[in-house]
Amino acid sequence: MSTLRRFAISIGFALLVLSGVPSSFAYQVNPTFVRVPATSDQVSGSALIDGSKGGSLTVGRFTVNVPKGAYIGKASVSIQAPDPTTLRCELGISGTRSILGFLKPVTLQTDCRGAVDVDPSNLQVIWFNESQGLWVLVPNTILDLKLTRLLTPLWHFSQYGVVDGKAGW
Repeated sequence: MSTLRRFAISIGFALLVLSGVPSSFAYQVNPTFVRVPATSDQVSGSALIDGSKGGSLTVGRFTVNVPKGAYIGKASVSIQAPDPTTLRCELGISGTRSILGFLKPVTLQTDCRGAVDVDPSNLQVIWFNESQGLWVLVPNTILDLKLTRLLTPLWHFSQYGVVDGKAGW
């Protein structure tokens, strides 16, 4: 892992602590992901998106919205959500020099309608930090209770999931 990336992760953790999020809520090894009724059999997909124009890709309950200017050039954006009854996915990108990060945040939209045994107002998004082997809370996620969806600004792609924030996050 590069020094710059380690620094960015350290800064992210510091911001979580400074923002009042207890460190025990920032990291977990084996979280329980929110379960939902399947709405689609589609478990993976990809789209060639021009970073100068923007675009979107939807697979099951997940939509990636790439804003105009998020990266330079064209790239293949992918979503893999192997279990359509669990709010967990892996996002990928290939074909551009901005693979490690975006110039503008990309939005992950998660459809949480029908979430099983959870209060929608407690939903939170986490991402998997491969170098640490831990799941980390993603800050600045917006909950749209009217549409029961989460809007999460992302600066990089990884594995993402939705958890019940009341259950230990």
